Amino acid sequence: EQHPEFLRLLLVIALERREVDATSLAVIRRVRELALERIRTLLSVLLDSVDPKLAERLAGEFAPFVLCVADGAFIAQHIDPETDLRRVFDLLARSLTALTREMLMSAAREGAR
Repeated sequence: EQHPEFLRLLLVIALERREVDATSLAVIRRVRELALERIRTLLSVLLDSVDPKLAERLAGEFAPFVLCVADGAFIAQHIDPETDLRRVFDLLARSLTALTREMLMSAAREGAR
């Protein structure tokens, strides 16, 4: 939301991979990896209060999902400016909360075996 032109450019270049030089593609991948790392760190901190033993694993599993939702939300807002990004990310937070509960219950069941 802060730098939409930069994000748009990254997406356009990445989608045209056949015509993009290796250096440009490497930069795009580094930017996305940095985004994933920041998302993983944020999620890990949030999940640590729920279950410190599973926080890192869950953050690693959830981070790519969060980035995919962010990509889709960015595209959706450019196609339809009425897209409510706050609502999208609120639903994402609720989804992650439900996924966390389900994964914790699953881990507890597996640990009880």
